[in-house]
Amino acid sequence: MTSFHIYLARQSTAKIGVWALVLIFFAVIIAIMPTVGFVKGFTQGTLHPVAEFDSAEVFEFVDPTPYSDYYLSLAVNDRDDEVPPMDISISNQEGDVPVRSINRWNSMMGREYKQFLTIPKQPQGILTIDIKTDRNESMFIFRRVEHVVEYELAKARLIWFVALIPLAMGLCLLMIILIRAINDSSKVDLHVSS
Repeated sequence: MTSFHIYLARQSTAKIGVWALVLIFFAVIIAIMPTVGFVKGFTQGTLHPVAEFDSAEVFEFVDPTPYSDYYLSLAVNDRDDEVPPMDISISNQEGDVPVRSINRWNSMMGREYKQFLTIPKQPQGILTIDIKTDRNESMFIFRRVEHVVEYELAKARLIWFVALIPLAMGLCLLMIILIRAINDSSKVDLHVSS
């Protein structure tokens, strides 16, 4: 047995229980800020559009944190509504941006959106979007959900790993308490049977 095991064996169960609770509490304190940041960032990044504009205007899109692809979306009354005919021009500082057509709907905050284009991530986060339609349409730009998850996880992951250390130690101490309780109960059973 190592000196640590000997030292631990000499400590009372109550004292070990207090250490376990302190370590678990410490782990929660460490993990709470990145967890709140993850939930806030995920909610902000997925439920709220990065930008909104009207199809009647040439829109200069600037993303201060360009970490994701985008969905170009149209506000519709019903998820089965068709996307109206459009003349679309999307460019950055280097010229036209390649886009990919999609046909899916999304419901956010009680509103329906038809997502009809995927725009790739822009290193500079700057786009010029010119959409011409027969009548004025409300346009929205959303981030790709999986990219938001990856981005927010990358920010929180390291601190979560740090929080795992005191959590694991606290759980080990609780396991020691459980083992002691089992051993004590077996000793009582042996004493009664004898």
